[in-house]
Amino acid sequence: MPQMSPLMWTSLFISILLIVMVVQLIMHFLPNTFFKEASLISNLDLKPHDNKSLFNLWPFF
Repeated sequence: MPQMSPLMWTSLFISILLIVMVVQLIMHFLPNTFFKEASLISNLDLKPHDNKSLFNLWPFF
């Protein structure tokens, strides 16, 4: 297998990081009711926004 140049490793790392951060942004602005069956009922429940941090690096929390 041919070796990858440092530019390729950097671009691969940046692209993976970009995908993780896009998932973070989507999960921040879409609540967890997106994955629940009873999303209509819980959307009627007017809860204050819980101010999740955008700096959380775990992709699915």
